[in-house]
Amino acid sequence: MGKSLVCAAGLPEGWKGAFSEAPESTSACPVESEAPASSEGEVRPLRLWELEVYLKCPVVGLCLTKQEQHQLLKRFGVQTKRMSPFDVHEVFVACGENENRLSLRVQGFLERKYARRCRELSGMDEPSLLREWGRDFAAGRMGESFWPLVTHPALSDAGRRKVFGDVHMAMHDSLEDRGLRLREIQELREAREGLSAKLRDSETACRRLEADMRALEKESAALLRRVEEAEGARAALGRDRPAREVERMARPEEERQRLLARAEVAEERLAAREGQMEVLKARVEELEREREQKDLFIRETHCILEGMKGQGGCDPNCPAYDLCSKRVLIVGGIARMETLYRRLVEENGGVFEYHDGKVRGGSRQLEERLKRADMVLCPVTCNSHAACLLVKNLGKKYNKPVRMLENHSVSSLARAMGS
Repeated sequence: MGKSLVCAAGLPEGWKGAFSEAPESTSACPVESEAPASSEGEVRPLRLWELEVYLKCPVVGLCLTKQEQHQLLKRFGVQTKRMSPFDVHEVFVACGENENRLSLRVQGFLERKYARRCRELSGMDEPSLLREWGRDFAAGRMGESFWPLVTHPALSDAGRRKVFGDVHMAMHDSLEDRGLRLREIQELREAREGLSAKLRDSETACRRLEADMRALEKESAALLRRVEEAEGARAALGRDRPAREVERMARPEEERQRLLARAEVAEERLAAREGQMEVLKARVEELEREREQKDLFIRETHCILEGMKGQGGCDPNCPAYDLCSKRVLIVGGIARMETLYRRLVEENGGVFEYHDGKVRGGSRQLEERLKRADMVLCPVTCNSHAACLLVKNLGKKYNKPVRMLENHSVSSLARAMGS
């Protein structure tokens, strides 16, 4: 199995020294030398090649960083630039099938890296080891204890399977949660693209209206010039002209009235166009604000997703350490962000409560929720003055901590809970 895995990685010929054969060895990954013998009656920790097959993959993935893997291979003259992370992973899993130059080097590296933790766990029995693992797993410190535990001589096969099962299922949960976050980001991107398309259409309509307005202005100016010309022709006619001249004077008047009527129609059309222009400008501004809001959602969701990598529980260094099991009431904010508010609170160990901040129908529902809350967050930008004042008064009445936030963003809520 070792040779097939390594060959699949596509390594150059020079790497094979890491698996140099020892005399009289016939295994798939030959050994270079005998393992150091333990003294009579002494129980020593298991070596990498002595572990069960199912444990070697998480040992490589949890206990060796990618940088450490590349450095170990480079010491054997292996060029890793063209190797994928999975290829490198396969090499280390394959080398752990028996004792060889690379597995001995990895064994020594892991012993030095986890020497302090191994000393802390030495002398413990299996129940004590599993209790230590439970605390480390809940606090997200799986990588610090995995190697010392699975190689500990006091841990049974059932105990090792328990430790492996916890890690295996945590990987599934992490992938599922990451997939959910990525789908949410994709939906936000699609919504932003839709808003951008609407914005482009509105800008095109605005440009079309501006062109129509310029044409109407030219037409109106031309009509006004013709009216002025008619007025001038009329003024040039004397009052004591013959009847024929009087009749000829009436014709410019009729033309003037007709031109004035057309000018009025043109002015009305121009006013209507200006009204449409104002409506479209307001719509463009609204779409710009919505697009900026969507961009803000995407950036904050990215930050939360990056911040969730590697989380497995709370410890005293965690910003949400004091949030565990507390009920957090959020009053107001953006209604469509309620899902993000809920995830932020619940994934940090809290119990989520929400009220939209509308108190026109009475404050009884808000008061009931505030009474059972442990913490109240109220963004002032999304609530009326009456709602903010009501929240402050209810907080004093029931002795509840109330934080008034400057804005409704997810990062503001996260900072308020962290403080």
